[in-house]
Amino acid sequence: MYLGTMSSVEEEFDTTRCANCGLQSDNLKRCSACKLVAYCNKSCQKAHRRAHKELCNDEVASQRRAEKFKQHDVKIKTIFDPDEDIGFMYSKNIAKVHPLKLEFISLNVHEKDKYDVGSAIGFMADQLIDGVEVRPYQTATVVDINYMVMPLEDDIRRIVLDNYACAIHDESVELLLLQPMRQLPMKFTLTRNPERVFLREVTFGEKAMKIQTIRLKWLTGRMALGQVPETTTRFLDGCARNCHYRNLKLVSLYDTFTHPDWVTSWPGDLEDDQVTFVKDNMDIFAEIFRNNSSHVQELIDSRTIQR
Repeated sequence: MYLGTMSSVEEEFDTTRCANCGLQSDNLKRCSACKLVAYCNKSCQKAHRRAHKELCNDEVASQRRAEKFKQHDVKIKTIFDPDEDIGFMYSKNIAKVHPLKLEFISLNVHEKDKYDVGSAIGFMADQLIDGVEVRPYQTATVVDINYMVMPLEDDIRRIVLDNYACAIHDESVELLLLQPMRQLPMKFTLTRNPERVFLREVTFGEKAMKIQTIRLKWLTGRMALGQVPETTTRFLDGCARNCHYRNLKLVSLYDTFTHPDWVTSWPGDLEDDQVTFVKDNMDIFAEIFRNNSSHVQELIDSRTIQR
């Protein structure tokens, strides 16, 4: 509940009735942590603890996030066309507390999706403030919706900044597009503000979808074979036909993409055009798998085929 307030949450609970035994009274004592439920006495509270624990922990965490957002003055802004049921949402003031000066924007947001998209932006903002790295082309699942985090290329970024997030005046702020996967790819008619000079229509998100398709092929293919999902095999003598165990070494996909001179088995069942695409975007794929490399290395270290 990233965008909810305490008052709106409280409306869902009756604090004049004991959450355990149901006794109604005006003298009940609320849970000291979440303040959402009330009890007759400590015995009722103890008896109800197991049922209440998850809700309590979630609400306490939500309150802490809300306080953190308030401390940094982080806001989720929503702007809709008064004549249409569509608009855009963006974060504000994360850049003030984040060393890389990042902000999120989501486009083509429908009124009915406003809360879910806002929660997703709030979640990613929370990750940044907590020091968790958020990288381009990663995916996130928030409120049962899959989102893609995409960088805005310089020319598109400038026009999006002018046409949509006009409240972000600092040109040094980097915008990351947080878009539901179901909306990708998406088409834009790009214009220059304020002259409104027509530039061109572009399809945005095709590259991200290609990356996601290839990534899923690797992950699901390896898991189906009972292998470590984010590893590949390196042929130490550079000969892919030499499959003697002494010639094989498990390496992470991150290491594979940062050593393009290695001969490895990373293509899997990729089609020819997908292999070409990966070779042309090795730096992006390395970045995607970079955070997982240490965890994968632990799995690799536990395997017997090393040298």
